[in-house]
Amino acid sequence: MATMTEAFIPDFVKPFLGRIAFDYGAAKGRSCLDWARRSHPDVSWDGLVLVMLYAEALHLGSYGRPITGAVYRFEGDVAISSDLVSSIIVRPNPFVDENGLPDDMSVSDAEAIEEACRDLREKGLEGLQRRAQAWRHGDVADYALMVDPTRAGAEELLSDFAYFGLHLVF
Repeated sequence: MATMTEAFIPDFVKPFLGRIAFDYGAAKGRSCLDWARRSHPDVSWDGLVLVMLYAEALHLGSYGRPITGAVYRFEGDVAISSDLVSSIIVRPNPFVDENGLPDDMSVSDAEAIEEACRDLREKGLEGLQRRAQAWRHGDVADYALMVDPTRAGAEELLSDFAYFGLHLVF
């Protein structure tokens, strides 16, 4: 399935579609999920997965890197992540820093998750699902589509991700 926005994808982004992958940080994924669930107990599992996808994109836009590097797939119009599901079996991180965050989470990670939760409350699950469709390439949310093409250095960032992505540590 093509993305809804395929006609609007800048030419310099197209060579990177399907080429950017990260080595998922399962321990950090578990920490982020645990922290998000404690901070927002009213958010459903589907909502948490969508919040994490949205937070990955927000963090990528602000800091030039995702939070966990998880793979997000779509079943129909719904974003799912087997990476996040698999991280549930990882032992929780018992260490907390001075900000009350698990020590493998940064303040910027928490801020992106908080912003994604605010957007979930404002736009609803369907609103965030529609936004996630813009990052869809086939049945996967593609990190190449999450990079704002108007961002200074966007092409270089995509090139770095394509080359170094699997070597980043989360």
